[in-house]
Parts: sequence; structure tokens; C-alpha cells
Amino acid sequence: MGRNVENARKPFLFFFALSIFLLIFPATKVLHSARIILSYLLYPDINLYSKNLWYLRNVPRNVENLLKTEQRNIFLENKIKSNRILIERLQMLEDENRRLTNLLNLRPQLPWKGEWARVLSKNPDNWHSFLFIEKPENSKIKVNFPTVTESRGRVVFVGRVLEVFPSYIKVILVTDRNSSYVCTLGRDGPDALVEGRGKSKIFVKYIPMRLEVKKGVEVFTSPSSMILPSFIYMGKVEKIQPQGEFPNYYMAQVAPGFDVRKVREVFVIYREQTKGVSVEEIK
Repeated sequence: MGRNVENARKPFLFFFALSIFLLIFPATKVLHSARIILSYLLYPDINLYSKNLWYLRNVPRNVENLLKTEQRNIFLENKIKSNRILIERLQMLEDENRRLTNLLNLRPQLPWKGEWARVLSKNPDNWHSFLFIEKPENSKIKVNFPTVTESRGRVVFVGRVLEVFPSYIKVILVTDRNSSYVCTLGRDGPDALVEGRGKSKIFVKYIPMRLEVKKGVEVFTSPSSMILPSFIYMGKVEKIQPQGEFPNYYMAQVAPGFDVRKVREVFVIYREQTKGVSVEEIK
């Protein structure tokens, strides 16, 4: 038993003496290099991001240069990432400046009274349903006021005001499944009904079979509409297809004139709904 205890103490005494020896006598460059390499392998962040070069003392110049080079590489990689983020930010600002310039150039072409409003957010469940815009200070915007935007240098119908809140406004898009408006096919064409289906396309219905509508025909708001100004561009016919429930009519699939993903501002038109004539007034 005593011999086992004595044998167990020998390794402890050996390593204890070795530790005292290493503490008393200065370590050689080989030991310092081994220490640096092991610490780099086990905890690289401590060495790579340390501004204190004290840990590089008493090491060969080639080991010191290796670690310093690694530090510079890490710094340059982070700098490149920061520059890429900055470039993307500058590109976004350039795109915004180009868009705002187009809006300024478009403003003299707008024949209506109204005000511009910035888009705050879109319906997260369906981007083709509705969007929220900011409510300008002292705004005169009311429910059912139509909204337009700029797309490729022309005024495009977007939708109408659905609800007005103290700090924001909800706009229902023409592509929403609950949207329908009187439209006209071309500037001299017949009236029809355009409706949304909650997707990226809109559909013109009730086109008589005797009328020929070709691909590429432009669709505008109709002069017959009670809430929309006349001849605002809505989109372009992409495809003709039958209207199953009404065999005497067919319908057209239309690509809206705007991309909802790119709408950043809308112009809200001051337009009161046209009042109908009562029977008493006719008499």
C-alpha cells in the first residue's frame, strides 16, 4: 500500500519540479512558439483580435509575421464586408433618388389635386391585397379616394382608399379579390368590368363575343366610373380566354401597369364620389 502511494507521488513531484523550473528560468523561443501556436489552434479569436502584442514576445520573427498577417487578413475581410454593405446602401439611395426624380417630373402631368404619400407596409399574407400608406399632416384624404403611382414614366392606377386612420391609411389594390371597377378597352373601346383575384393579374369580364380584343390592348379607367377619373392607365391585355358562366361573353387577362413590389409612393387623388340623381329630381 505504501509503495503504491509512493509511486503515485513520483509523477506529481516530477511535474511540480518541472513547473517550478519553467517558472524560474525564462522559456525559450521554441516554447513560446509552441504556446502561441497551441493558443491559436485552441482559441484563435483571443490572438487574432487582440490589440496587445505582448503575447508575441520571445517568438521567432516568422511566427510573429504569420499571426500578424492573419490579423490583417481578418481585418481586410471585415472591411470588404463593410464596403459591400455600404455599396448596397448607396445603390438603394441612388434608386430612391431616381424614383423621386421621376415623381417630380411626373407632378406637372397630374391634372388632379391630391397629395403624395409614402408606402409604409404591405399585407404580409398577400402583397396583391392591400397596402398601408402614411397619412400626411392636415390630410384631406377620405375613403374611396383613388390612388395612382408612377411606373415607367406614366401614371398608373393602383387602387382606392379603404380606411383612414389617425396616422396611416389603408389602400385596397386593384388586384385584390374584392376590387372591381368599370374600365374601357382602349381609349375608344367599349366598357367592361375589371376585377382582381388576389394575384398578380387582373381580369376584364363581360366582353361581348362580337367585339375583337387583341393581345396588347391597353385598359383604362372608364368615364362611366363614379369614383375614378377617366382614362387612367390600368394595364395591358396578355391573354384572351372564354368566360364559362356567360357563353356570349369572354374575358381578358391583364397585366397591371405597376409592380406592387416596387411601389414606394402613391398619389392620392382628391375626388368625391359622383352623386346619383334621385327619382324626385327627375320628376
